[in-house]
Amino acid sequence: MITEIRLVSNDGASTARFWSAIFNVPAEDLGDGRWRVTPVAGPTVTVNTASVVEVISRYSDMTVSVDSGALDRLRALGFDVSAPGEPMQAVDVNGCDNTVHMVVRSWDGVTDVDWEEPSDAEKERIRALPTTATTGEVRLIETAAVDDVAAFLGVWFDVTPELALPSGVVRIIVGDTLFRVEPAEAADRQWIPLGARDYAAVVERCEEAGFTAIPSPTHPQTAGHIDIDNVTFLLAATGRGPEPAMRDDAYYQQFSAAVEAGDYTVAGPLELGPAARQSDLEWLDPDDPDNIVERP
Repeated sequence: MITEIRLVSNDGASTARFWSAIFNVPAEDLGDGRWRVTPVAGPTVTVNTASVVEVISRYSDMTVSVDSGALDRLRALGFDVSAPGEPMQAVDVNGCDNTVHMVVRSWDGVTDVDWEEPSDAEKERIRALPTTATTGEVRLIETAAVDDVAAFLGVWFDVTPELALPSGVVRIIVGDTLFRVEPAEAADRQWIPLGARDYAAVVERCEEAGFTAIPSPTHPQTAGHIDIDNVTFLLAATGRGPEPAMRDDAYYQQFSAAVEAGDYTVAGPLELGPAARQSDLEWLDPDDPDNIVERP
């Protein structure tokens, strides 16, 4: 997965305006002729101003997915764009001088295929479909304590939250789930369930980071909660979550001991495998496993 595209421009500020108009998000001035444009989805575009003409990214043509207003925004800023009815494309004039081909997202804001827009009832049916591992899941959290909530999620899942977007949004990706923490004043109370297989270790890790869980009065070892501003995280020990499955060694040791002791009953025809063979000259009689006879 591509997470960042780095461009070297003749005019860093102009290229930043170009990509800002494409993605309809503000460009962040990093200083020293460097800029960053972070779209809602997709790789970040980082722009450096060239010190010599030879290093300009002239040949970085690419295709991007945009909303229907991208060409109008580019045209208003004076960039060269295609005429109506022609394939959508624009040129980063005086910047990288590269051509960007654009595909307009369809009604759902995701699909690049410009199919016929379905009825309102069909849209609701599609949106109500369960999330799959392919599409992933987005869990939106609105709070005035964005930094604290994002930090807690990072500690709970033992991941690093992504760089905050210019809008103040912080993203935390866990498997195929995206936690999107957005700034909001006087947001409604939210309850977010979180599970962990190694519950005690995860809770201890959170406490070391300054997030103390309040244990459940009935199940203190396996459940609790943490309040951060308007968000209550409901914590529980569970077999679901991003952690890999844990092997129960005790179970397998007891099972192996039972097999070795003969504490089981064969429930079907016994087919001897390679382990039954003693040597090239001996084999077990299938009708009498205790009888080793000469191999015919």
